[in-house]
Amino acid sequence: MSVSRRQIIKLASSFVAGAAVFGVQKRGTAIDLQSWQRKAIAKRPMQSHNKWVEKILNSDGTINWQMYTYVANNYNRRDIIDYRLGPDYNFYHSSSENIPKLWGATNDGFIGNCSTVKAGSSIGNSDWFAMSGQLIFSPDSTAPSEYQPGVMRARNGSIYLFAGASPEYCFDMRVQWTPDAGNYYNTNPDVAVQQQSWKKASGGSVPAPPIATVRTKASAGVTGFLLFTNGLIGATGTGNDGYIGCCSNPLPYPFVRLPKGKVPTSGAITPNNEFLLVTVWDTVNRKGQVAVIAIKGFVVTSNNLYLWGFPNWPTIEKMKILGYVDLPFAAPTAIQTSIDMPSNSGRGHGDNYFMDLNSQAERDTWYNWSGSFYKKTARCGYAVVISRAENRAAFIDLQPLLQYYRKMYFTTQANYDQTKNEGAAFDRWPYTFSHAPEQKPKVVSTIVVNKPTAVAAGLPWCTMYWRDRNHVFQENAYIATMDGELRIYKVGNLMTTAPAGTIGQPFKIVKIGKNPTNIDYGRGGEVGNDLFVNCRGDKTIYYLYYDGRIHARLRDARLQDPVYVAVSSNGRDKYNSPILSIMDFRGKQVVNYRYQNDVPEALRTPVGNPPGTSVFEYGYATPLPGQPFMFTSAEVI
Repeated sequence: MSVSRRQIIKLASSFVAGAAVFGVQKRGTAIDLQSWQRKAIAKRPMQSHNKWVEKILNSDGTINWQMYTYVANNYNRRDIIDYRLGPDYNFYHSSSENIPKLWGATNDGFIGNCSTVKAGSSIGNSDWFAMSGQLIFSPDSTAPSEYQPGVMRARNGSIYLFAGASPEYCFDMRVQWTPDAGNYYNTNPDVAVQQQSWKKASGGSVPAPPIATVRTKASAGVTGFLLFTNGLIGATGTGNDGYIGCCSNPLPYPFVRLPKGKVPTSGAITPNNEFLLVTVWDTVNRKGQVAVIAIKGFVVTSNNLYLWGFPNWPTIEKMKILGYVDLPFAAPTAIQTSIDMPSNSGRGHGDNYFMDLNSQAERDTWYNWSGSFYKKTARCGYAVVISRAENRAAFIDLQPLLQYYRKMYFTTQANYDQTKNEGAAFDRWPYTFSHAPEQKPKVVSTIVVNKPTAVAAGLPWCTMYWRDRNHVFQENAYIATMDGELRIYKVGNLMTTAPAGTIGQPFKIVKIGKNPTNIDYGRGGEVGNDLFVNCRGDKTIYYLYYDGRIHARLRDARLQDPVYVAVSSNGRDKYNSPILSIMDFRGKQVVNYRYQNDVPEALRTPVGNPPGTSVFEYGYATPLPGQPFMFTSAEVI
């Protein structure tokens, strides 16, 4: 594709608008572009040809084990990332559509009284809010060295409130990874991947980029996780969080490493950060698995008490691989999980400050769910895993695992005493599956789904705003397919303490765009049971209610190759700005949009779309020297 001089000038102007993102220095009134930015302007990536094949299959539909191993070992390479993301727009469209450009309230990403923020001055006693987390991307070979690890600790934007000013708010709609007056903690690369312990465990350097970033879908996600092709799985944070790089006496970033030949391909954390579930391609034994990793975290509302398998926030101390659940297919590509009791951060509460499980009364309170909201652990739950190449989805019952931890912590003193004998060995707490097989989760149902590409697992009510607080969302599992369907299933007894049954046919099928690549919901979004589905094949993001009704569609001429949608928000006092951050893979940019929901009691933004236009509003497009494909974030504490 040739680039005209006019296009180059247009692209250059967009880079100038965002040049401060990369620390470009002003010279007089002009901004000097760095060399990699000038090259990026002149050499925007070409769109792929309309060809796409499932690389790991033979012509008869069986697994090609040589390609299976090759793809697994190169899961973070750019061409394999592209393959993982599935067919793009050109695969489905022989010619380009005339997609309009969305209206935006700003050209520079700032809305309101932002002169202090723009100048980089101290924000004094102003109120402030941001969400931060891991943005991962495939770096260009010509990118500066700090971009080569392919993961940065980025924020979704910021809001500042200046008392007595007019207007009193400033919204910064830019995804950023460089510090400013309010956000000192953002770094590029992420602090975790620079740790010597991670490098030593990886044989000298951590593979770049990570293959995935994982964070809870509930509301207590300060700790996130990074997965790497060499089997390294490590915890990281948002900044200002208690880990290294934050404060006095910080915690290290814990990690585990899978045995050689087991390659992680995706992950999900149970909603309260109790257990990390990681899909694995086992290239030695030629099978698919789910690795189950226990988390030792800061028990919510406690006095610095760390326990294994408890609802925890904000930090964790340790991780331990308990074992593996064999899957009925070899190539799992996505996983999501839910439980019957999602907690939250518990900030401002002290319910567990004097917690002592040596007391039978305390243990009974936890076991019987007879105490406060923060004296409960999950009793049941499930994970749903898909294999795109093998046209299968499997449902895993987590009740054996969750109930085993309840038995060990909350029944007899003798059981609880066993949990005090911690260690890395198989027979030290937490016990591995080989030592205590009764806890091992079980695959209870496998269904046929044509080319499943993305999954979601409905949650119980866990965010401020929620549609129909009658627990319907937690009864639903969602599977999107490459041909443009969102299939909604009832999970039945998987979300009760009764024995699990089989999963039947979907009770609803919704037509959406081609090749949906991810579904985001919960966590930092405005309404926790609203769904956002990114459809790469049609350059469309669908905004749906939990029951499958389509509320709105986001399409914008600025988006070249959207592959991932991340929902978040920035809000303080009476102001709020719900945000969608779109990873534009071939466009080499992260594009933010504001949106309005239709929940009457939700906070409202001070400005919005002109009457009669879309519920979406363009915010800002941040360029970067690489191809972004995933972003997870949580509130900065």
